[in-house]
Amino acid sequence: MKRISDFLSSSIDSRSLGLFRIIIGLSLIYNVVFQRLFYVGTFINNQELIPFEVIDSYYGVPLQLFRWFESNVWSYSYLTVLLVLVILFTLGKSPWWLRLVTFVLYGTVNASYTYLSHGPEFLMETALFWSVLLPVNSSFQFRNNEQPKTIQSFIVTGFYLQLFFIYLSSWLLKDGIAWQSNQVMEILAFERIHATDLLISLKDSTSLLRWFTAFGFWLEVVVSILLLISIKVYRLRWFTAVSILLLHSSMVLLLSVGHFWSLGLAFSCVFIPFKDLLKKVLNHTDQIVIKKHLMPLPFISFAVLLLFILHGNMYAWKKQGYLSDLINDLPLSNVLLRSHYKDPGFASGFYHQSWRFFSGDIPPDLGDFVYVGIDDYGMEYELNSGKPLSSIENFEFKKNEYQHAEFVFAVYLKFYQDRFPKSSLKEWLRLQVLQLDSTSPYQTYKLLHHKKTFNVTDPVEIRDELIELATINSPN
Repeated sequence: MKRISDFLSSSIDSRSLGLFRIIIGLSLIYNVVFQRLFYVGTFINNQELIPFEVIDSYYGVPLQLFRWFESNVWSYSYLTVLLVLVILFTLGKSPWWLRLVTFVLYGTVNASYTYLSHGPEFLMETALFWSVLLPVNSSFQFRNNEQPKTIQSFIVTGFYLQLFFIYLSSWLLKDGIAWQSNQVMEILAFERIHATDLLISLKDSTSLLRWFTAFGFWLEVVVSILLLISIKVYRLRWFTAVSILLLHSSMVLLLSVGHFWSLGLAFSCVFIPFKDLLKKVLNHTDQIVIKKHLMPLPFISFAVLLLFILHGNMYAWKKQGYLSDLINDLPLSNVLLRSHYKDPGFASGFYHQSWRFFSGDIPPDLGDFVYVGIDDYGMEYELNSGKPLSSIENFEFKKNEYQHAEFVFAVYLKFYQDRFPKSSLKEWLRLQVLQLDSTSPYQTYKLLHHKKTFNVTDPVEIRDELIELATINSPN
């Protein structure tokens, strides 16, 4: 057992964990307030927009805590309690059992309205789970810092391993033609939801955009390799921290993908080698989390958890990615990796390890929604700009300024229109019309999809069209 313990042992600085906790906590506060509380009655508890059966049929029935009462009062109360718990977590005043409650409550919200959750929410679920097991309150606590806790060293190793699996899966599943030809950023430059203004301005710089695609892909490869090696090689952790931060910083410059950057900052902080830094500056290095001899029962339980996490990753790798053929050829792969286990009804992002940004290949149908009003003379106007809508050949569509939960839902509605009933499309149109700054007395509103279909060639071929999705009468 001692040999196993030594092999699995790893260290983590309590100050790194303290920074990790604070950044994750601030991200959670932002998420609960600006993507949950502000949207009760519109995106949350709006059966016209997201009927429960739409989510349940694709993701399974979640725990009923958040849906216990179908009222806005219950939603506000639930989210307020969650917000208080998250604030306590951020301040470092939350014991392990209260952090467990926070993980369950937050994971239940995400599973209840899956179309308001994507990568950042899934990563926060993962961070909350490991925060239950790690002594995240040992440094930078609001008043009366606790001393570093004595923990099983394999828990630290397990945390590092899951981060490794996350970044490894992210690039392993990018095996499509667009990725292999380095054309992803070139395509996204014409897209209207994920692209930033900077990326849109570079849409004619084909060579530069292909370099960005290749750089981002290989940086993910480097991050995963550094993550694995630095579990045991402490002196490499500076490189790991910098590479993670560089990856997420380059993403935020070119892509509108939510608050991934803050989570990347949190993960990079985990690898800051305070031991070396403060030894040189302050000659003070006593904040390393203490190791403990391996205990058989906790270790076996933890090994089962890690095997569960590995199974979820290998199930995804078997279906697609650069290792698909290899895993399919492994003995018993069709038996052991035939299916994933039943969703537990909460924290589905942690359960499915869902951080697969444009995995496989970029969706071939991109573009954005167009909101159209019709005046008394039958003239159609694009409501974002107020300009007459003539044809897609000579009309410059204005990018919709989606905000927070609205952006998340727009992404799912665009890519998975077949999952939503007609009532969802009409309600989405109604909510958008209420926000548009249009004074013209339009009698009818239309929701069109400005659809760009890409054929990956050299250069990229684009087919442009408008597809009507829904129509409603003017609320005036």
